[in-house]
Amino acid sequence: LFDSFEAYDVQAVRKESREEGRLEGRLEGRLEGQLEICIETILSLLEDFGVIPDELQQLLKKETSLATLKQWLKIAAKATSIDDFRKKINI
Repeated sequence: LFDSFEAYDVQAVRKESREEGRLEGRLEGRLEGQLEICIETILSLLEDFGVIPDELQQLLKKETSLATLKQWLKIAAKATSIDDFRKKINI
């Protein structure tokens, strides 16, 4: 099955796989943190205009694209009302 089975280091492969898994986990954690920060900042900006409808809050909290949230954050910073924000993000 393997030409040089003795040269195949199972422990090294396992260690490398664990390290890759840890790195992926850290990256996912950082992304989730950035998503949460963007969402909370958008909500904070919109709260200045009054009560944020539940459906809008849920939409924001379900968004998983950091690029989209960053775009929405810029829109929220320039919005003049919650309705203005909703119109500009096309909902």
